[in-house]
Amino acid sequence: MASSVHLWILFVHLLCLCSRTRSVTLPDCHGEDMSALLQFKDSIIIDESASNEPRAYPKTKSWKLDGTNGSSPSKCCSWDGVECSDNTGLVIALDLSSSYLYGSIDSSSSLFRLSHLRRIDLSDNDFNQSRIPSEFSLLSGLTHLNLSDSAFSGQIPLEIAKLTGLVSLDLSCNPDSDTRKQDLELPNPGLSTLVQSLTNLEVLSLSSVDISSEVPESITSLSSLRSLFLDPSGIHGVFPAAVFQLPKLQHINLAHNSDLKGQLPYFNSTSLLQRLWLSWTSFSGELPASLGNLRSLKDLRLDNAQFTGPLPNSIGNLHSLNFLDISFCNFLGPIPNSFGSLTKLTYLDIGHSQFIGQLPNSVENLHSLNHLDIYNCNFSGSIPSSFSNLTEITYLDVRENQFTPRALGSLSWLWKMTKLNTWDLNDMSISGEIPATVGNLSQLASLQLDGNQLKGQIPPSIGNLNKLFSLGLNRNELEGHIPLQLMNFTQLTELFLGFNQMSGFIPSYLMNFTQMTHLDLSNNKFEGTIPSSISQLQNLILLRLSRNNLSGAVELDTFLQFKELGFLELSWNKLTCLPATKRNLSLPSFDYLELASCNLNEFPSFLEDQEYTRTLDLSNNNIHGEIPQWVWNMSVEFMNLSHNSLQLPNRISPEFGGPSAELCVYSRSDIKLVARTSPGKLPSLICNLSSLVILDLSFNFLGNTSDTLSVLNLQSNRFSGTIPQFISSGTQLKMISLSQNNFGGKLPRSLANCSRLEFIDFADNQMNDTFPSWLGSLPELRVLILRSNQLHGAIGKPNSNFSFQNLRIIDLSRNSFSGNLPLGYFQHWNSMKVVDNITGGMSYMQESFLPSIHRDTSYYNYTMTIINKGLELYYAKISDVFTAIDLSGNLFTGDIPEVIGELKELHLLNLSNNFLTGQIPASLGNLGALESLDLSRNRLSGEIPQELSRLNFLSVFNVSYNNLTGPIPRGEQFETFPNSSFQGNKGLCGIDLSRKCAESKMEPTGPPTSEADRTSNFRRGAHTEGERVRSIPKVIVPREQGPVGVAISRICEESEMFLTGTPTSEEKGSWFKFDWRVVLAGYGSGLVIGAIIGSVLISDQRGWLAAVIVGVQEYRRRRQRSRKARTELVRIICDKISAYILRSSVSLCDVNGIRSRKKGSDTAG
Repeated sequence: MASSVHLWILFVHLLCLCSRTRSVTLPDCHGEDMSALLQFKDSIIIDESASNEPRAYPKTKSWKLDGTNGSSPSKCCSWDGVECSDNTGLVIALDLSSSYLYGSIDSSSSLFRLSHLRRIDLSDNDFNQSRIPSEFSLLSGLTHLNLSDSAFSGQIPLEIAKLTGLVSLDLSCNPDSDTRKQDLELPNPGLSTLVQSLTNLEVLSLSSVDISSEVPESITSLSSLRSLFLDPSGIHGVFPAAVFQLPKLQHINLAHNSDLKGQLPYFNSTSLLQRLWLSWTSFSGELPASLGNLRSLKDLRLDNAQFTGPLPNSIGNLHSLNFLDISFCNFLGPIPNSFGSLTKLTYLDIGHSQFIGQLPNSVENLHSLNHLDIYNCNFSGSIPSSFSNLTEITYLDVRENQFTPRALGSLSWLWKMTKLNTWDLNDMSISGEIPATVGNLSQLASLQLDGNQLKGQIPPSIGNLNKLFSLGLNRNELEGHIPLQLMNFTQLTELFLGFNQMSGFIPSYLMNFTQMTHLDLSNNKFEGTIPSSISQLQNLILLRLSRNNLSGAVELDTFLQFKELGFLELSWNKLTCLPATKRNLSLPSFDYLELASCNLNEFPSFLEDQEYTRTLDLSNNNIHGEIPQWVWNMSVEFMNLSHNSLQLPNRISPEFGGPSAELCVYSRSDIKLVARTSPGKLPSLICNLSSLVILDLSFNFLGNTSDTLSVLNLQSNRFSGTIPQFISSGTQLKMISLSQNNFGGKLPRSLANCSRLEFIDFADNQMNDTFPSWLGSLPELRVLILRSNQLHGAIGKPNSNFSFQNLRIIDLSRNSFSGNLPLGYFQHWNSMKVVDNITGGMSYMQESFLPSIHRDTSYYNYTMTIINKGLELYYAKISDVFTAIDLSGNLFTGDIPEVIGELKELHLLNLSNNFLTGQIPASLGNLGALESLDLSRNRLSGEIPQELSRLNFLSVFNVSYNNLTGPIPRGEQFETFPNSSFQGNKGLCGIDLSRKCAESKMEPTGPPTSEADRTSNFRRGAHTEGERVRSIPKVIVPREQGPVGVAISRICEESEMFLTGTPTSEEKGSWFKFDWRVVLAGYGSGLVIGAIIGSVLISDQRGWLAAVIVGVQEYRRRRQRSRKARTELVRIICDKISAYILRSSVSLCDVNGIRSRKKGSDTAG
């Protein structure tokens, strides 16, 4: 009974206490305040799109009157977001953040009648770009004002400075917000006015406010400041360092103010700093050792600033640090071993720095780490096996370092990171096969292994990664089919398998991934048709199927249904693209479109509606006729229409005057038109393309010239007249080719303005000038080709500033240069003296350019035609290490300088068809890289130096028609040279020559007797009596002497012996005598055999080489046949070889970058 009484007394006591508490927390609401609140509610619209916060809700919905007919007002202090004074019942705080408020607040708003407000928060609403009313200054008791992320705009009223009691002012805007924009301004001296007046501020947040002034020194007087956010606000100048030393400062964010400079000061151990953000500023200098005194620091972001020097060892004292980003800075030196003390670190990004050495083993102590990015840091050695301790890692990027290449299967630590979400090992030279253990990483969402050396097949266990949305295996050596297990990737949006050796059909199940945005299967061996169900991939942004063996007809209408498709590649398959027929579709906007070699017969009509296409490739189709006007209206940056049958419309290329104004304003960065057009002037449209980077109009029939650019190729046209002085200083021109035209006059002196020029080719014109010594001032010039012009005079001595020091290829052949060989220039051609040690792959002379942001860097290869090894060769690519000197067909006299022997990198030397005298210098034996040496048709005397037998790479040697004597050197290479290399020298003996070294009966056949005769015969194409006509077959001979190259070289040598009647070694002393009967028999059998060989060559192209070699050997065994029959056979063989190679140039020459060409035609595939 007593216990019941006690319980009853306790209950009554608690009831009274609760009643008293309720009366305190819910005071009566003042009618004036309630009226003001209700009026404010009525002035604002509720719109659910006005707030971004997921927990947002309409707080003002609870603001309403209670009771019957509104006779008994409710207590507004109970309304959501409203706080009243415990003592007076007056409204003192209003929190309407994230309340779906939409509208505007004007100067007459009832809000300003709440005169006792201390705190007001209207953040995360949408006030529709209205201005902040100056009437906020009427709320004189305000201590907290938050208008952030609420879509205010215009100038911040300086009347806010009257709110001297403000402790917190937040007018910021989230710069990453997609739904609203807040354009607030605080022009100078607004910031200074605020900080001078609001001296009690603890929080000042003006993020994304346009301040655009220097930070006033007076900000250092805000002794109570705890948080300062000025990112990004356009502040500039030098930031007051004393701000970092404010005693209560905890958070400071100055990021994304690129013109803000400063250095970090000394930090006291009493500092309370927890967050320091200086990303994307111009803060510089080294990090002070006192940084280690910031024991409370949790978040340090210095990325993309200008800091430099080593990291202080004291950084290991930041035991509270959990976020560190110092990427894209200039830090250098090793990583301090004290890094291992940052045991609370969860995020570490040190990418794009200049660190050296290895990662310290102490990294294994970072057990809490879940994000690790060491991209492009120059780390060497092996990836630490201690990574296996980082079991919490979800993001890993270790690309672009100097780690020792390893097989993927040997990275045992990797398979223990079972929480990995993003794994990026691109371009790490990782080899081997993808191990089956990859299936253990079941949490992976992104797996990137592009640009490695992975082989074998994709393992079926990869199907375990059912959370994967991005798989990157581009640029490897993978083979086999796409595994069936990929169908488990139900969330897959990105699949990159390009540039491998994968085969089979494109799996139809891939078309079930309707969420797919990126699909790259290019540069593989896939065959069959493109599945018709590809039409289900309506979300595709990128589709690359080029360079496979896909076949069949493809309707372009299929791809026009993909509304987001911006990147489409179908080129270089066996597809037939059917033109689009649906013009009423809402077409995608193509940024990149490649339809090369798609059997198109006309311009796709949908292109007419493509206003923003930047890269367009329609080359190698069957499009013919006039280029439509709308093509010129497209805003393309890269356009390739080559290898079609197109014509420029007359309206764009008028014979006189320029095009209409609207045709002159379009800017291209690359136009390649290999179109057969009628002779005339180069269109003014092209001349006015101010952003032109590459212009290739080679092998057209155009006239006139072009403006400044990077690559200018006008080869093989019908240009005539003089070359204008069209190049100004500051030009970006690197390559110019005007070869095979009819230009005359002098070389344009404006070329001297091209300080970046690397390549000049003016061959096969009618230029009448002296040697352009002034080009020697160009520091980058590597190739100078002036062959077959009317250049004359002595070359002379170089000026110290005009010595062509970087020249690697010079061709001055078939001109009228006279005097001695240019000894002074030979001494200065340093690039031909240094032997290159190539450790990587072959590189070529080329210009790089970026067609669009969605495409890798492309390269425009420099090309040339020179005489090499007796053959006229067209180089579709020029190796960076190739060097050549061709001074043949001139009027040079005197000796061959000994100094040529110092050009140890020289591959080709041709001094033939001159009037050189004296002996062959023994120093030529030092040219260890020499492959071709032609000194024929001169007046050289003496013996052939025995030192030449040391030239192990020499494959072509010709000293014919000189006055040489003595024995031919013996050596491995000299045993392979035909007699034609030595003929016409009365005193030579040995090897296969008919004359033994003890006797001499052969009469010499020397060069022309006078310069006048020589010049006259050379210009007419005639030869002096005793000279044999030797045609130069235009065939392919790879620089690297492979089986094909050696075989063709041997055939050509045999051909010359047949045509000239030179006896072979086996014919010497033969008992057989020719008479008319043998000639007749040989002639008849030759016709029969020739017809048979021709039939074999035509019917079996793959066996052409074997048939030719067998035919030649058989003919050599049957010596009784006449010279005439042999000649007929050789003609047939050479004709068939030439025809075959012209048809098959690409397959033979892609590796070596060489292809055959007839003048005036292009046979490239």
